Amino acid sequence: MKPEFRRDLARSPFQEKIRKVAELIRLSRKVKDQRTAGNLTTIRFPVEVYAQRRAIRNRLEIRKFVAEQRISKEQGLQAGLGQKGKEFVEQGA
Repeated sequence: MKPEFRRDLARSPFQEKIRKVAELIRLSRKVKDQRTAGNLTTIRFPVEVYAQRRAIRNRLEIRKFVAEQRISKEQGLQAGLGQKGKEFVEQGA
């Protein structure tokens, strides 16, 4: 398990930890059942897993940006949101 994931998991509320562990157990059982049935195909993770990964990656990018600019987290979020807004406008979104 990656250290960033461990840290984020340690900081999350207890109910969130239980939900994530239950989700991992369900996925593990699904893989085990497919292996025993002999029809193991590509495993598709729930969209939530990808969203969590994206959120973690975004948090890490924000922390890195704040450290580089030597500003507070709030100022970093405002600056980052302003930058992303400009990028979306330039791309025509």
